[in-house]
Amino acid sequence: MKNFQADYEDLQLWLDVATGELDAMGLDLVMNGDMREWYDIYDTLPPEAQTGGVSNTLHPEKHNMGLGEAFWTGLYIRGESELMACHCVRLLRIRDFVDEFVSGRLFSSAIPEVDWKRTDLLLEDAPRLSGNVAFGGGLWVHPKMRGMDERGNRRNLSGKLNAINRNFTTRHFNADWYCSLTHNTPSRQAWVKFSTGILHSVAISRGYYAGRDGKELEVRLNYVSRDEMFVQMRAALAGQEIRTAIAS
Repeated sequence: MKNFQADYEDLQLWLDVATGELDAMGLDLVMNGDMREWYDIYDTLPPEAQTGGVSNTLHPEKHNMGLGEAFWTGLYIRGESELMACHCVRLLRIRDFVDEFVSGRLFSSAIPEVDWKRTDLLLEDAPRLSGNVAFGGGLWVHPKMRGMDERGNRRNLSGKLNAINRNFTTRHFNADWYCSLTHNTPSRQAWVKFSTGILHSVAISRGYYAGRDGKELEVRLNYVSRDEMFVQMRAALAGQEIRTAIAS
């Protein structure tokens, strides 16, 4: 019999380590289930702090995302009120992510639309993401918190936030999968591979993309399963124990 309690104990241990690293950086982590509050904060940020505007995929005025179906996470410098970084996740209860992505149902509008906007698939054998699928996006980091800190250490706040929210969804949403969509460019592929820890990334579509009001893009699907997330967390905890033993 699968030991679910052990899963969530390991998850909490991993979260304690991850949030402890942020605390050591002088950053406070805030989680909130009100997506409109996130949008209101994001919409008032100066242009240099944004990365292209809010995608339709997580826009609270275009989708019916009720409490318990989406959340956002913010990072603040301790004692300050300006948002330094954020990331959002919403729950999709679906039978096949790729099918519903192509249909336009997920990311176009909460209002029914008669006309279907064609999305050209690049995949022949699409991965089947079904059940409780956690979809992440809305990720950005303020320019002054990107790159290296004053000691020359890489902050990687985008990767840290992504990992915290991704792993947290295994409990909060009972997620079977975590996935995201990114532009199909070499730089974004490298970021997904080296910064986020998401294991799988495939080119999924070209042309019409509802997430950017129909702007034509080539898009990648990045995904990882629930079991893979727990394997990653336990490997990270084992590495932490080794580092602690060496330090002592």
